[in-house]
Amino acid sequence: MSSTPTKENQGHRRKILYLIVGLIIISLPFWISRFGLALSTQIFFLTILVMSFTFMARHGGLVSLAQVSFFGISGYTLGILSVKAGIPFPYPYLLAIIAPPITAAIFGLIAIRVSAIPFLMITLAFGEIAYGTARHWSSLTNGDNGINNIPDIILFGVSFIAAKEPIRFYYLVLIVFVICFWLMNKINHSSFGLAFLATKQSSSRLEALGYPVFMIKYFAFIISALFAGISGILGTTFEGTINPDSIWFGTIMFMLIAAILGGVNHPLGPLVGVTVSTILERYIEPLTDHYRIVVGIIFLCTILLARQGIMGFLETRPIIQRVRRWFGFE
Repeated sequence: MSSTPTKENQGHRRKILYLIVGLIIISLPFWISRFGLALSTQIFFLTILVMSFTFMARHGGLVSLAQVSFFGISGYTLGILSVKAGIPFPYPYLLAIIAPPITAAIFGLIAIRVSAIPFLMITLAFGEIAYGTARHWSSLTNGDNGINNIPDIILFGVSFIAAKEPIRFYYLVLIVFVICFWLMNKINHSSFGLAFLATKQSSSRLEALGYPVFMIKYFAFIISALFAGISGILGTTFEGTINPDSIWFGTIMFMLIAAILGGVNHPLGPLVGVTVSTILERYIEPLTDHYRIVVGIIFLCTILLARQGIMGFLETRPIIQRVRRWFGFE
């Protein structure tokens, strides 16, 4: 008899918590600086990229460095079609959404046949191919100069320009992020997501039960490419440009560090990791020439002291566990 009111109270507390968090995020543009707003916008679309990475790593045990390439493929597709070919909105954006999954469908036929280190190396090789193509096929990609002046997103007659209308663009990115986060959560808890998780634990046993392990991993790879591509579209539109540096070593390292810092195995890990990494990059880098050393030390401490990332570390703290129970998250 006494457990029902407790559960009801926990439900009310969760609703209040969600309401407070939602109000803070929605009201953010009205009390934060323009720089802070741009930083927040960047955090949201980069989190989608890291989500695509952790989806493969968390469920399938596959460390895919190709996610950054898919990020770039969508950006270059958008730039080439809209700027160089002059195709009007919305067709470049629509094609930029489907280009990464199509590429993943082709590349995945080779990559998904292996796992662990060989898979990582194959996706790294794919990244090298993508980077080399972007840098050296100058007639198509403009080489190191990249493609500039990416046109605005126009929805229902409303223009979303990151530089001129940062608040409007922030809300657009926020909506896309919420949809992607919700979809990823649904996929993770679906029968497909659970089957994909089982491939990480015991592929041979799953095959013995009659599950098509290859196809499960294959479609998971395509899904992850879709999310990475969405991030690439938002990132390219936000920056107004796409160049080879956007899709190579720096972005790959950012993705890896953010995923590990936040926690690969926690749903909020990508958001926390990207937030911490972005703040470190924007606020510490201007203060010292030894920024990489500082980040390296923080990264090393995270691996040694919090192997499950920041979120994994926090969840083991007694006070956090009490808070979770109070809200009914356990």
